[in-house]
Amino acid sequence: MQDALRPRRKRDRLLVAGLAYRSGAGFASEACPEVAYACWDVLKVDNAAAHLSEETFVPACQFIGCRLEAGPVARPTTRPFIERFFLTLTDRMSRQVIGTTGRNPEDPAGQRGRRVPVEQLITLPELEELLDMTIANYHATPHDGLNGRTPLEALQLAIAHQQTAVRTLPQLLRARLHQLQPVHLCAIRGNLARGVAPYISLYGARYSNEVLQRTPGLSGEKIRVYPNPADMREAWAYLPNGAGLGRLAVLEGWRYSRHTLRLRRHILRQRRLGKLKFAGEQNPVQVTCP
Repeated sequence: MQDALRPRRKRDRLLVAGLAYRSGAGFASEACPEVAYACWDVLKVDNAAAHLSEETFVPACQFIGCRLEAGPVARPTTRPFIERFFLTLTDRMSRQVIGTTGRNPEDPAGQRGRRVPVEQLITLPELEELLDMTIANYHATPHDGLNGRTPLEALQLAIAHQQTAVRTLPQLLRARLHQLQPVHLCAIRGNLARGVAPYISLYGARYSNEVLQRTPGLSGEKIRVYPNPADMREAWAYLPNGAGLGRLAVLEGWRYSRHTLRLRRHILRQRRLGKLKFAGEQNPVQVTCP
């Protein structure tokens, strides 16, 4: 959701050899600056188990100012545009990547993909770049359903004829997109007498920053913390009165490699099972993925 709200631009340079943006490629906020941080009024889900997670959707709906609409289970036709777009992404990109899992377990492409050696698989940064380019190029592709216009041209035309302004996120909230994530209440710990500066613990790691370390009087106070699930090296903290403590950085070995919340949880589980051992400045990600 953070990426859906945040303005996006084409990358200055592509690292993967052979990739290129086509003429006119780009993203909505590049073609129409007035839709930067545009908000939606309805958040549609397919009524599967995911919509039951209040900690995920309630904060997001309050932050954006939208309502949740749970549609019928396994009925993609109720969301035809996005489902058709996902199919286009699958055909044009996902199934073409070495190591693809295919559309389903019986897909021959997926069966071939499972036999690809690990060292030949695409990396996450490469996949993100490929996805970026594929979507930007799609935006510059004429569609019969748009009377031969590209999606960006159709958007520009719609904006030009719209009677009311697009609802966008208030300026104050634009720097707080991390508040779309589930909040964690964490106690500030530390012991100056023993030389331990204030910190908080989150998902098996310690986090702190200069502001926290300079305010030992907060020891024992519970603060609101929003981690970045895409890069668990950072989190944002707020006092109970709403005052911001800024960006917290993870300490010790966790800080060396970008890792997701999912990977953090996997690593911690492996350690609990006795399959991994690491401590202090040792990089847990490197221990897991040498």
